[in-house]
Amino acid sequence: MFHLKMKGVTMIRPKSKITLMLSIVSFLLLASAKVSSTNPLPPRAGSWVTKAPMPTARAETASGVVNGLLYVVGGEDGIGSLNVLEVYDPATNSWTTKASMPTARQTAASVAINGHLYVAGGATLTGQLYNTLEVYDPTTNTWTSKAPMTTAETAPAFASINGKFYVVGGISSFVNNPRNGVLQVYDPVTDTWATKASMPTARAGAVAAEIDGKLYVVGGTLNGAGTTNVLEVYDPATDTWTSKAPMPTPRWLFTGAGVNGLLYAIGGDPGNSSPQTVVNEVYDPVTDTWTTDAPMPTGRYGMATGVIDGTIYVIGGATGFGNGVPQSVSEAFSPSDTAPPVISGVSASPSVLWPPNHKMKDVMINYNTTDDSGSVNCTLNVTSNEGTPADWQILDAHQVRLRAERVGSGNGRIYTITITCTDSSNNSSSQAVTVIVPHDQR
Repeated sequence: MFHLKMKGVTMIRPKSKITLMLSIVSFLLLASAKVSSTNPLPPRAGSWVTKAPMPTARAETASGVVNGLLYVVGGEDGIGSLNVLEVYDPATNSWTTKASMPTARQTAASVAINGHLYVAGGATLTGQLYNTLEVYDPTTNTWTSKAPMTTAETAPAFASINGKFYVVGGISSFVNNPRNGVLQVYDPVTDTWATKASMPTARAGAVAAEIDGKLYVVGGTLNGAGTTNVLEVYDPATDTWTSKAPMPTPRWLFTGAGVNGLLYAIGGDPGNSSPQTVVNEVYDPVTDTWTTDAPMPTGRYGMATGVIDGTIYVIGGATGFGNGVPQSVSEAFSPSDTAPPVISGVSASPSVLWPPNHKMKDVMINYNTTDDSGSVNCTLNVTSNEGTPADWQILDAHQVRLRAERVGSGNGRIYTITITCTDSSNNSSSQAVTVIVPHDQR
């Protein structure tokens, strides 16, 4: 969904077969990238699974999810730029080939909006820069051309917000490969592009994701200064940018996604002649902090990405240095579960014990639970404003036995039954319900 890919040509690709300019930039990258984290990050507990490989090994592709299917298009195979469209179905763990994109290209921006795949910008290994916007309709298996971008870009960051296509940063000229912070927004309803407030940090090869209606942009490469870890957030409502806590590992050509209100930044190139990283770092906008999650099994850069039912699929990419080796590997990441179970419909039956005859009476504790993991264990606990533990028994997770008794000089007995539910990731939540033994009936 929100992924990064870079271009060949006389640009900035330390893994591509191209020119002296690349060597210069690679040297800059080697000299600059450092991890800025000073404190170890607490780990999370997500998991990875290997899936069916993509038929065409390639890197720097465009992608998007439509109706539960992951569409991967374009990219490069180390020889030239591609227009191949392949579709992954997680239900069957299989791939199919669909109509090729009219314009062969790599490092384009792409999003899925209203059941269509939008692909904008990009470039070729031979040095062609595009402002082209093409739209794929899965129902007809056809492509349509739409209004071109105002500014041609390759290796921008991108995301969709409220049905609009946001494209920010990238490289718009192969003369010295200057990065920029230009923000272009496409409206499919009017087939028009609008230019908004520029991103403060000009860069290319960053990752973007939408979280709560805002555009989060992180990482990338700077003009002559190597990789960056800068995180900046754009608010469409105010057309303004703000800076947030930097990503621990500076890098570019990585991938990312927004899932359950968190920003995931996975893999990529740290730009210091180190192997492609497998790091998986997670940003929480609520606390403005980063943590780590399970590392990606296969280190690579220039991957396609899509989120389906909360799972992040990371497809293809390339490994190695110099020319790079395009990959077909497909790996799926299930983020760690941090959401506690939801307890609803809580009631006690009966909720009033009468008469106060000192006898033990069975009480049903009714409730429902839902949880992302699907596996929840619930327990009950009983307290009271009077009496002793001998006045109650816990029979199971939905039933207690309470004594129908109260102190004659008091205002009545109140039993409080607390329901505590814990899921398989050890997240827990509680709800309480009361059963009373009134002093008298009025």
